[in-house]
Amino acid sequence: MSYLREDVLARGREVLKTVNNGLYDGVPYSRLDTVQDSDKMFEMIQNANLGEGDIMSSGFLRSGNHWVFEIVGHIMKQEMRDDRDDQMFRTLEFMGAEAESRINSLPSPKVITSHMRMTHLPKKIREGKVKLIYVMRNPKDAMTSWYRLLNETKIAADGFHGTWEEFLEVSYSGEIQWGSWFDHILTAEKFMQDYPDCPVHIVQYEMLKEDPVREIKALCEFLGRTDVDVEQLALATSFAKMKEKRGAAIQHTESLLKDGCAGMMVKGTIGGWRERFTVEQSERFDRIFDLKMAGSKLAERFRKYM
Repeated sequence: MSYLREDVLARGREVLKTVNNGLYDGVPYSRLDTVQDSDKMFEMIQNANLGEGDIMSSGFLRSGNHWVFEIVGHIMKQEMRDDRDDQMFRTLEFMGAEAESRINSLPSPKVITSHMRMTHLPKKIREGKVKLIYVMRNPKDAMTSWYRLLNETKIAADGFHGTWEEFLEVSYSGEIQWGSWFDHILTAEKFMQDYPDCPVHIVQYEMLKEDPVREIKALCEFLGRTDVDVEQLALATSFAKMKEKRGAAIQHTESLLKDGCAGMMVKGTIGGWRERFTVEQSERFDRIFDLKMAGSKLAERFRKYM
C-alpha cells in the first residue's frame, strides 16, 4: 500500500511481536487473561442464543462504547449493580470460555456489548430480531485515545509500547489490536447494506456530547421505551458522573495500567486529537481518509470534526 511508510511500519511490526494478539477472520484481537482459547470463544459468540428484543452494541475502541452501554442499561432499567451487570462481564470478546454461559445467564432482554466488527457478531443478529446499536467517533480522537491506553499498560504484551508514529502505521495497515478504524466503519456500512432488515441505530460520540438529551431520546425511541426521563438520564450518565462512579469495569482495566497514568477516563472531550497529531500527521491522515473512505456515507459524518 503506497500510503504506508515501510520503515516506520517495520519498526511497528517489531513492537507487535511482543504483543499477545490472537487472530480471527484476519483481524487481530487482544488475548487478555480471560481468553485462553480464542477460537472456541469466537465459535460460541457466533452461535450465541439471542432472540427477539435483545440488544447488541458495537463500536471501534474508544468510541464511547462504555458510555452507550451505561445509557442503554438505564433505559432498559437494568442498572449496573453487580458483576454480572458490569460492562466487562457483558463484552463478548472478553468472555473467554464462559461466553456461552454468560450470554445465557443474562436477563431478558439481554444487553450485550462488543468492539468487534458487525460481521463477527452473533449470527442471530442477521435475522433482524436483535436491535443493534453502532457507536462511532471521529477517528483522530478514537485513535489518539486508543494509543494512550495501549501505551500505558503495565505489561507490554497487553498493549503497544511503541511510538505514536509506529502506532499510526500499524493502525493504517490494520495490524493493531482490533484492526483499523477504517475497516471497522466500512464493514458496518456493508453489513447494513447486506442486511437491510436488521434494525440498526447509530450513535455518534460527537453528537451525543453536543446534545445528549436529543440523542438519548432518539435511542429510547429505537428501543421502544417512551417512559424514560431523558433529561435526568442525560445528567446521570454524563462523563463527569461516569468518571465519579468508576464502575468495576473501569477499575479492573485501570489495574492493568502503569501507576500514575491518566487512567481509563481522562477528558471525554471532542478534538483532543489536536494535542497529539502534528500538522503533517493530520494532513497525511486526511489524505488516507479520503483514499480509504471514498463513497462512505458514515465517514462523511466526521469531516467537520477532523
